[in-house]
Amino acid sequence: MIFLEKIRNYGFWFLDFLKGRSVYKHYNDIKFILENENSLLSQKRQFLNLNELLNHAVKTTSFYKKHKDYNSIIDFPIIDKNIIRENIDLFLSNKYDKKNLYKASTSGSSGIPFVIFQDKNKKARNTADNIYFYKNNGFSLGNRIYYLRIWNEINKLSFFRRTSQNIIPIDIKELTKERTIDLLDKLKSDISTKAMIAYASTYDVIVNYLPKNLKGKIKLKAIFTMSEYLSESTREKLIDYFDCPVLSRYGNSENGILADQYFNEKGYYRINYASYFIELLNLNSDTPVKNGELGRVVVTDLFNFALPFIRYDTGDVAIKNQILFKGKEIPVFESIEGRKLDFIVSSNNVLLSPHLIDYTLRKYTIIKQFQFIQLEPKKYILKLICKKNILLEKEIIKDLKNQLGDNSKIEIIYVNEIPLLDSGKRKMVLNLMSQKA
Repeated sequence: MIFLEKIRNYGFWFLDFLKGRSVYKHYNDIKFILENENSLLSQKRQFLNLNELLNHAVKTTSFYKKHKDYNSIIDFPIIDKNIIRENIDLFLSNKYDKKNLYKASTSGSSGIPFVIFQDKNKKARNTADNIYFYKNNGFSLGNRIYYLRIWNEINKLSFFRRTSQNIIPIDIKELTKERTIDLLDKLKSDISTKAMIAYASTYDVIVNYLPKNLKGKIKLKAIFTMSEYLSESTREKLIDYFDCPVLSRYGNSENGILADQYFNEKGYYRINYASYFIELLNLNSDTPVKNGELGRVVVTDLFNFALPFIRYDTGDVAIKNQILFKGKEIPVFESIEGRKLDFIVSSNNVLLSPHLIDYTLRKYTIIKQFQFIQLEPKKYILKLICKKNILLEKEIIKDLKNQLGDNSKIEIIYVNEIPLLDSGKRKMVLNLMSQKA
């Protein structure tokens, strides 16, 4: 099995060599920039990458040509997916034929999928990013990765990618107890070096079905989570059961890996400044926030020249800081708080992170799954999958009111299922009021 993993590794790099070594060159560039972040040469590369993109955008796209006299990146407007979606042809560079570009699509959590285009060089950069960040957590190209999500015509993997990168796609559209046990049996019988990656909400379901008699018998190199917040209770159960590191990755479908947790780095996310210029801006204005303050994640993608993303508001919020790593000050995300639209507004008009709701409810071990929804100012619904318990209801409502305010109105209803979104995510906290705004 180890021999086959090595063959895949060598085979991938040999094919890349035949294609001009584009992934290899990107990999070395990423490695140099991120591992020499404070060096003048590393900073020069970041500066050149940014300016090359900005110059290309103002010369070759209709949307950005009016900014040709820019002095710095702050002269460019903040954009979001709605602006791009409604003006897609204005964003496309005239240097590329649309027919030769690759399509990428977001999950459409809000109900409308967001389709964008990427050029060949951007695809190579994303592949190199994946290889680099996996390797930093001890997982090498050629090792097997079980990839759990909803698989469909839009995001299906090519035979070449599945084979060369040793990816096993697992469809989680109906992740029942029986299907989960079947997955665990596959993992147990697979003696290869392997890891698993999925949305955090998928792991929330899996931990409810973990049989005690298999504990410690399934060997995984690592468990990776993507896109969503992973609760500490789910993380602890996964670590306890699989006896391997559980690491969160922050990124999106339209760009790629924006930040990644490294093993033994106390939960911080290393920001991918090699491939992106990332700003954290005030929640209500376009001014930068200070270290330790909550801000909107605004991304400039340095390598998608076909459809330049400049100062793209991801809709996510995070807290940035500086830490000392191997004797160097490096920028990190201290925490990633999720999407701004998922923040709850208390009855006192205070913005509350969805993590706070999760933290409040996770202590009730009787709850298998939950979904907390804000309908209107001061009006909320809590959906629970568990046995009905009137005394517990009173305690839960009391705890929630401590966070939401005494004049909040909270209704608890019991359900058999919390449906998946088209993406394969399960939204644990949902603000319908903000989506109507």
